Amino acid sequence: MVCGRKFPLGQGVIINMCGFTLKFHNKSCAMKFFRVFASRLTGDEAKKVTKEVIDEFLSRLNEQRKLKSKKL
Repeated sequence: MVCGRKFPLGQGVIINMCGFTLKFHNKSCAMKFFRVFASRLTGDEAKKVTKEVIDEFLSRLNEQRKLKSKKL
């Protein structure tokens, strides 16, 4: 989608979002797309979703840290 390269089935990054199937041949192309996508988001909805995603990742990170600390 970003660079126009074709890739074999089972490779690349494929994301279904908002009724669209986004296909990228590698993670670099996916990141280019999502940087532009995120930079164009505006308003309270974007702020809300950003906070939700940050909280989700921080929660996962804390859980992983707890599991690692219990093993020691």
